Amino acid sequence: MGSCQNHPSGDRVDRAVEIASVDQAIRGSIGWAKNKDFDLLYSIIANDSDYLEVDPENRVVRGFDEFKKSEQFWGSPNFKAIRYELRDLQIHLSRSGDVAWFYCLLDDINEWKGQPANWEKHALDRCSRET
Repeated sequence: MGSCQNHPSGDRVDRAVEIASVDQAIRGSIGWAKNKDFDLLYSIIANDSDYLEVDPENRVVRGFDEFKKSEQFWGSPNFKAIRYELRDLQIHLSRSGDVAWFYCLLDDINEWKGQPANWEKHALDRCSRET
């Protein structure tokens, strides 16, 4: 999934295409859980030691290898993704088109062993750069 691609000097960036690609990546980075599509997830997030995630309980995950340790949890039949909603999604693209950042509020509705396990009104903000 490409977004914020490096553009040779002088090339015009199709801002609408880039923003749509970032939107697709944001939604895929959350929506993968519905079908437990780890291939989709891993095609979106950084597969390196610089990966950083802070979850709604303020747990910090540093590095792709550390992130992959949670695969057993997310892949468990006890976990079921129900739906998600992004509110107030704002995507911004740098003038050069090689950096994007966004902000939104996330309701991530899930179940663990049949009981609600939701993250609601969680603020998401990220910056990504394709190098």
